[in-house]
Amino acid sequence: MNDIVYPIILTYIDERIFVEIPDFKTEKCATYGNNVNDTIKKSKELLKKLTLEHEDIEKKLPKRSNMKEIRKKLKKNQEAIYISLWLPF
Repeated sequence: MNDIVYPIILTYIDERIFVEIPDFKTEKCATYGNNVNDTIKKSKELLKKLTLEHEDIEKKLPKRSNMKEIRKKLKKNQEAIYISLWLPF
């Protein structure tokens, strides 16, 4: 495995962009940023942390969700995009 890709949900509220990584079903799976670049950077840091946690306990990474299904459930102030990490970090 050299590259991992997961969808994230961006929620725009006031001056912040909140992020959820739905495939990691845990309350730790959220972050936010002040702009798109900041938000993507923090999202990748969170994905890296979650990936390392799975690796530490020898747990298989969750299957990536279907983007079409995610987009069906989005609200007007949300969008879904993919982020990726090149391994090793």
